Amino acid sequence: MNDVTHDGALYFSSAGNQGNYTDGFSGTWEGDFQSAGTLTTLSSIGSYTVANFDYHGDKVPSNRVEFTGGPVILHWSDPATFALPQSSNDYDLFILSDDLRVVFDASTDIQNGDDLAFEGVGVAFTGEHVVVARAAGAQVRALHLVNFGGEMAISTPGGNYGHSAAQQAVATAAVDQAMAVGGVFQGGPTTQVELFSTDGHRRIFYNPNGTRLRGGVTFASGGGEFRPKPEVTAADGVQTNTPGFQPFFGTSAAAPHAAGIAALMKSAVPSNGAWRIRSSMINTAIDIEGPGHDRDSGAGIVDTMAALQASGAKPAVFLERGTVTATPAGGASTINPGGGGSLSIQLVNNGGAAATAVSATLSASTPGVTVTQGSSAYPNLPTEGSSGTNATPYTFSVDAGVSCGTTLNFTLTATYTGPGPKPVLFGVPVQTGALGAPVVVSYAGPPVAIPDSNATGVAIPLPVAVAPTSLAKVVFSFDGTTCNATIGSTTVGLNHTWVGDLIATLQSPAGTVVSLMSRPGGVNNSGNNFCQTVLDDAAPTSIQAIAVAGAPWTGTFRPNAPLSAFNGQDANGIWTLRVSDNALIDTGSVRAFSVRTSGFVCAP
Repeated sequence: MNDVTHDGALYFSSAGNQGNYTDGFSGTWEGDFQSAGTLTTLSSIGSYTVANFDYHGDKVPSNRVEFTGGPVILHWSDPATFALPQSSNDYDLFILSDDLRVVFDASTDIQNGDDLAFEGVGVAFTGEHVVVARAAGAQVRALHLVNFGGEMAISTPGGNYGHSAAQQAVATAAVDQAMAVGGVFQGGPTTQVELFSTDGHRRIFYNPNGTRLRGGVTFASGGGEFRPKPEVTAADGVQTNTPGFQPFFGTSAAAPHAAGIAALMKSAVPSNGAWRIRSSMINTAIDIEGPGHDRDSGAGIVDTMAALQASGAKPAVFLERGTVTATPAGGASTINPGGGGSLSIQLVNNGGAAATAVSATLSASTPGVTVTQGSSAYPNLPTEGSSGTNATPYTFSVDAGVSCGTTLNFTLTATYTGPGPKPVLFGVPVQTGALGAPVVVSYAGPPVAIPDSNATGVAIPLPVAVAPTSLAKVVFSFDGTTCNATIGSTTVGLNHTWVGDLIATLQSPAGTVVSLMSRPGGVNNSGNNFCQTVLDDAAPTSIQAIAVAGAPWTGTFRPNAPLSAFNGQDANGIWTLRVSDNALIDTGSVRAFSVRTSGFVCAP
């Protein structure tokens, strides 16, 4: 990261998802080693004194796990470079029973001068106790203990470390986009970061080459370099086009969100360097949580418009294509080969400057299409969000030899007076024909078992004949007669326990593969069975968003990826449904499914 930022780039890093102290969800404890004495349980393992986790009361030799997370790791303030490990202070890490009499797990690497200042164990379960032990002769160091994704009974701020703690990194906390009521975030303490968003701050004691920065090596000594982290906050819970990330939560969503805003700022003023962009984002952020720069949200939520203005971006015209209305000629119901039509094309100014003297010309790139009226003026578009349509209808004709179902490709070239890029080109697709009656082909074979914990899964062929030769729409369905969530049900389309294990794809005869679902509802979706489950691009709700309480899932859902990828292909041939189970224990079978295909119909 340092190499990248020294070259002049901006580097955005997730702050982490280890929770924060303010909201009571911290899995972090850090502080200087203070002795809580010895533990009899460890006396047979080594000559240890154990760390005191409570500086304000009685000596507390262990830290209870309040919520199970991932691995538990310990760092301390010795040089931590992999290239030149130098720790000579031996600390060890133990997981003990609730009564501190049984050792469940331990990390006891010896640090004797050429080792990493690191110990780590596997998962510590709720109710178990974490103990940090110092071997005889080890010096007092600042400790940093993390129960990844879990919670500790005695916790502290300071979860941020690693990549996001680099000096020039823009560590990014997360705030749920749902808090932007009406699309706008409000400042103040009532707008809060996600409970899992990791807090700061961070103190760094060594340079990357292992030399000490300054002063001592404990928090109490004030040594090292204090780094206020995170820098900013950005939205998570956003929708993406990536399968499995619909919606996308976590600081891993917030960091690219902030990076995208920085890229927008760079494109607006290309001469601005990283420092100008970074400072503009920080100085104009919407202050939330504690007043000013705080350990949970940094400077606050990145304010795109304010940051753009602070970086020197000037208002400009930004034209976008709005609604396109195609009107068939001669009273026909559709645009047909041998006919023609007219187009009304809306332009919208979403920029901050006025567009005057707006005009545009239309051209066609599809063979057999002739533009008969291709020029028109538009009204002035003075304000952000203002729109207008062509004063003179664009008209065109289509040769009789053009195939029914062909998409006619037009290009609209617009220009205007005002600041901003020009001319602006927009693609304008126009569909010939109307959607024909669907042809439904159903699987009629025996139930097919889905192999347990096998990413390859099972492939089920479905022969299709006498179907459209130019697809306009495909709808897939897991069928069934009687819908229920019964384990091993024989009347549903797909019976399987814990459907969050499943990935399903559909392959067309042409070889195109579309993801129907990818571990729908997430890996913790323990619900059972799909029955009369229709996957249609037009559905408002994604199959990825299903919840356990909805089992068995009946109704119409949007597939994980658009089935429109099949459009234009010949539907006849072998379609292939592939279903795989991607975790152990739960099993099931594919029993009934169908593919519904529709083509285009054109009037004479």
